[in-house]
Amino acid sequence: MAVGGPRPVCGPTLFATVEDTASFRRTAQDLSQDLDTFERKVQTLLSTSQAYADGLASLQSAQHAFFESLADCGREANSESDVSVQAANDMQAMTRVVTELANHTDILVSQQRLLLSEDLRKGWLEGQLGSCRAARDALDEAGRQYDTSAESVGQV
Repeated sequence: MAVGGPRPVCGPTLFATVEDTASFRRTAQDLSQDLDTFERKVQTLLSTSQAYADGLASLQSAQHAFFESLADCGREANSESDVSVQAANDMQAMTRVVTELANHTDILVSQQRLLLSEDLRKGWLEGQLGSCRAARDALDEAGRQYDTSAESVGQV
């Protein structure tokens, strides 16, 4: 049986024309298993990416709390002694460093969400893998229709 119609969006077509043979069905099954394996890997990467994002969010909270503690230590020295002024200056310098680190962490969090998590979800799970799954479902349906037609022709 030749299967016609639009080509799947999921990638290059492996067959110009398709005959329903045991070899074709085995190849389709192997590709389907590869697709399932890849989908599980993408889902694992997506869940670990989310765990990483959660860890970054915890890091942000800790950085902000540390920043506040440093800023509090660096505020107004109680005495004008050299030690007190030097300590305040050191705390202010450290505050600037921690603020810079916090800014970089904020950028890392937003880029991780934008470039990794969203691309995985929309581009792969919903996009490429979704269209491959739809093409596989269409192939399965065509196979069922063919089998039904072959059985009805055999009964006549």
